[in-house]
Amino acid sequence: MDKLCDDALADILRHLPPRSLAASRCVCTAWRAAVDSHRLLRADLLPLSLDAVIFTTGDPRDPLLFCRPTTGRSIITRFDYIDADMEPWYVWSLLDCCNGLLLLDDHVVNPATRQSVRFPAYPPPCTVPGCTSCKDIERNQYLVYDPTVSPHYEVALIPHIPSELSIGHIAKHDCGHGPDVSAMEWPPSPFIIDVFSSKTRCWTEKSYTREGEAAGTVADLKTDHGAFLYHSAYWHGALYVRCEEGFMLRINLLNDRYQVIKLPKGNEGEPYLGKSEKGVYCTLIHEQCTCEIWFLDESSGQMDWVLRNEINLQFAVKKYFWNDVHHEPWTLHDPMCMTKNIVNIMRLDDENGTLVKDVFSWDSDDENAIDTTGRPRAHERSSPLFHCFGFHPYKEIVLFYDDRHCTITAYHLNSSKIRYLGKVESFYNDIREWFPYAACWVRDLPGS
Repeated sequence: MDKLCDDALADILRHLPPRSLAASRCVCTAWRAAVDSHRLLRADLLPLSLDAVIFTTGDPRDPLLFCRPTTGRSIITRFDYIDADMEPWYVWSLLDCCNGLLLLDDHVVNPATRQSVRFPAYPPPCTVPGCTSCKDIERNQYLVYDPTVSPHYEVALIPHIPSELSIGHIAKHDCGHGPDVSAMEWPPSPFIIDVFSSKTRCWTEKSYTREGEAAGTVADLKTDHGAFLYHSAYWHGALYVRCEEGFMLRINLLNDRYQVIKLPKGNEGEPYLGKSEKGVYCTLIHEQCTCEIWFLDESSGQMDWVLRNEINLQFAVKKYFWNDVHHEPWTLHDPMCMTKNIVNIMRLDDENGTLVKDVFSWDSDDENAIDTTGRPRAHERSSPLFHCFGFHPYKEIVLFYDDRHCTITAYHLNSSKIRYLGKVESFYNDIREWFPYAACWVRDLPGS
């Protein structure tokens, strides 16, 4: 009888679209068992592998894609399918990326399925009637999306620490914050964040209550308002956002609470926040070539940073250049050099098909992998400048970009080996915004 009920439930669930089916696994144990035992979930449609790194440069064109040749033939980042009335010279700003979706100026785009949707204009930072002074408070935009839970996405506007100009305007016009804004705790509690939901198709002010201490007062915290982009991570219903003064916010979207978490070693090094196999990670690059990789351990209910690896990236670069190891499994794909007729869009309509098998294995046990264990940590004045280019979302692998040689390498945390992926060369090499990209092939972007 139980077997008959299980089969009947499976017959009902198999009519759901992929993301709704994935969400149904969270209802109860019986539903999850029915989905898994009958292999109903089309996992190949979900973002389950690292397919590319997407980035912009000083070149006034659409974002570039650094990826495998097969990925470059099926995914392009030329957004000519967005708004036909858009001026041809318009340059899109790449603001965020989450589980296959990209956040542009006022659009959410899925470059795998070539779908886009425009959302309403951003609301002003201050909604007090007649007040215009708070418009100088800058905010960063973040995208929240998990196709295994819901087909809907959200866009969150996280305010910066007020600048001196903003403080002066707020104090002068007194829009409810009080005259002495510099003495105000930051982040405040409650923390008011504007959130757009694709489910309601409107912006909503949400109030988040702080758990624990604030980072400090506005006067104590230094700001870097020249910085354009602060990377984030989305993990198990929480949004982790790096802030200006050596700390980050863990915003729990499920219970409307948030915490202030200090970054490992505070303000030391160049930090990069991201998500990988086991949760949230942070890299710190010191003196251009020494990198520490930290993991945020939340298992005990406390937020503790644990040092996973430390690597001298300069040695690895010299090693593969001295040995002339230049097998390049990944290459740069320029969307301006591609036309629609060579893009493999048959995959988008063939729901019974499977994705092209990955021609590059992420296994580091091969002849081109370089062991970095136990190498000296000393660095030279002429060492190249490195940046973290993101994390593999499902394996403990970190990508690094060498600013001098314009190359990208993959570092395996478990084996402490580094592998050369390829060279990034374009007319403009000043890379500005970059995100690791995992394609999502589910074709039900709300509002598209």
